[in-house]
Formats: sequence, C-alpha cells, structure tokens
Amino acid sequence: MMRQQLESSMNAELEKLLDSTEGSDREVSRKDFEGFRNLFQRFLQVKGPSIEWIKIQRPPEDSVASGLVHKAG
Repeated sequence: MMRQQLESSMNAELEKLLDSTEGSDREVSRKDFEGFRNLFQRFLQVKGPSIEWIKIQRPPEDSVASGLVHKAG
C-alpha cells in the first residue's frame, strides 16, 4: 500500500512540474518523466538487499572541496 501511495504522490508532483513547462520543453519533459517512471517501476520490482540507513555516515567535512562551483555569466 505504501508503494502505491508514494508512486501516486510522485506522479502528482511530476504532473505539476509538467504543467509548469511550455512548448517544446513540455514534450521533452514528458518523455523524460516517462523514462523516469519506467526506471522507478523497475526499481520497485527488483528484490535485493536493503540499505541500512542507520549505518550510513556523513563524509568528513574536508572531503568536499569548496569553491568549485562556477556560475555562468
């Protein structure tokens, strides 16, 4: 039941995003979203090891270099 609710919620949010696009961007976005939905369905069908989120640790603060983001100007 929870998967159905999550999938329904995801679809509703994707439709909201799609409604915010116009013209040729709308068709490209529609195709991208459909591809994402297909991948998500495949993900839900695969049985495999679960992630033990409690064991996931944050990377050390110095492991990510700052100042690497460049803005287009």
